[in-house]
Amino acid sequence: MRPEGRTHRLLVIGVALVSVAAGAFVIQRSVQGRDNAAANDPAASASVIPSEGISATTEPSLEPSLTPSASPSPSKKPSQKPLPPRPDVPIPAGFPTKQTTGWQHTGVTLSPVNGIYYASTAGEVLDSKDFTGGIVVRANNVTIKRSRVKCGTTDLKCPGIWVEQQVRGTTVEDVEVTSKSKTERIDRGITAGKTWDLTIRRTLVHETQRGIEYGYTALIEDSYVDDQYNPTDAHVSAVGGNTNKGMKLVIRHNWIAGKLGNNNSGALLFYPGGEFPQVVDITIEQNIVNGGTYSMWLSSHAQMTGSVTVRSNLFGTKYSDLCGAYNTHFIDNLDKVSGMRLTWEGNYWYAPGMAKDGKEVTKIIKY
Repeated sequence: MRPEGRTHRLLVIGVALVSVAAGAFVIQRSVQGRDNAAANDPAASASVIPSEGISATTEPSLEPSLTPSASPSPSKKPSQKPLPPRPDVPIPAGFPTKQTTGWQHTGVTLSPVNGIYYASTAGEVLDSKDFTGGIVVRANNVTIKRSRVKCGTTDLKCPGIWVEQQVRGTTVEDVEVTSKSKTERIDRGITAGKTWDLTIRRTLVHETQRGIEYGYTALIEDSYVDDQYNPTDAHVSAVGGNTNKGMKLVIRHNWIAGKLGNNNSGALLFYPGGEFPQVVDITIEQNIVNGGTYSMWLSSHAQMTGSVTVRSNLFGTKYSDLCGAYNTHFIDNLDKVSGMRLTWEGNYWYAPGMAKDGKEVTKIIKY
């Protein structure tokens, strides 16, 4: 073969190899693009609950349109290896427990309600009920009290307590929300994204995949949220939600904890969502928080203003000597790129048997 023939063949082969490499690069970028989109587009990871069109997404997503909102994704994941047993951490006197929350401490007898119950009458009061299919709240000023929601299916089609968008004035008091089993479980115990004037008191949420998603204006107090079970790749939190215009949130005097493990973003968190600019008023006080990647995840955005107050909380060691898998808290952009004012005062370790028990947890920590 003449030299120019060999040169021509080598040139063709080289071009072909470049084309293959370019194609692989495009495919890789396309896959990465879909992965990134899935983190921000609820449609990319939706799983349908077949109850008149209700749907739920795995976190993260930024559209809780009858879909649970996102939890922020940590930059690194906790170990997936089984965790060794930890010494019991007793709950201090006066704080919520499984025995002082839910319906049982009220002494009522429950009446069964089968199937998903749709609360469609404004001002409706649901008292002393045992909901075996979950509740969807569609009307304003509905009260659910002294009741239990215990349901679940293998494909997560039980809604727990689901408050539809723009609904106002939902009250949940002395209610237990839990799954039938680990294989027949509720995704999120209470879902209330994009709602107003939500009140949750003395409520027990346990053995669900995720805990509580609050709305734009909400009060959560004297409640117990713990013992989540998440065998999936969905990001989870015990109590969390996204911010929006005019947000006013109070989370006070609760036991809030999240088991370490697969994609547990945080025990207690909030993160930017909705339209900007935003003015928010958030108070987190007198809680005991345990677990999560960082136990408390406080996020912000350049166009957020207002105030965040974190005071008189205890950071516990139920799941980790560090409280969360990596530390007590993570302050994402607060006091850095946004105009939000952060007040951090009177927060301490609750670490029975450890030298740091009772010592102050300062705003600035070493990561």
